Amino acid sequence: MMYQLKIPAINKLLNELSSHISQDNLQQMKLLLADHIPAGDMERCTHARDVFTKLKQMCLIGEHNLGPLEDLFNEMGLMYLTTKVQEFRERIYIDGGVNDIPQEQISSLPGDLLSLT
Repeated sequence: MMYQLKIPAINKLLNELSSHISQDNLQQMKLLLADHIPAGDMERCTHARDVFTKLKQMCLIGEHNLGPLEDLFNEMGLMYLTTKVQEFRERIYIDGGVNDIPQEQISSLPGDLLSLT
């Protein structure tokens, strides 16, 4: 019997994003994140995927917290990656439904939708 592992959507996104980041972009990313990731951990990051994994482990990014990635890509001038993150967010919101809306946004929902949460 074959078992199929389901890869979380966020991991697929991070893998895709990392495939578009050059070594020069990686160095720029590491400089921009120097205040957020300890130097020893940063030295061990040899690929963009390593940086994303560290950001995820430190709870600085997540499936419903992608703003820091968008900010990073904007600062780096990688607008096409910002667009990929935004498209992912839209897919998660549409597929995820009302239970996946951040808590701070729930109070602004119409009353009939609040009863669903």
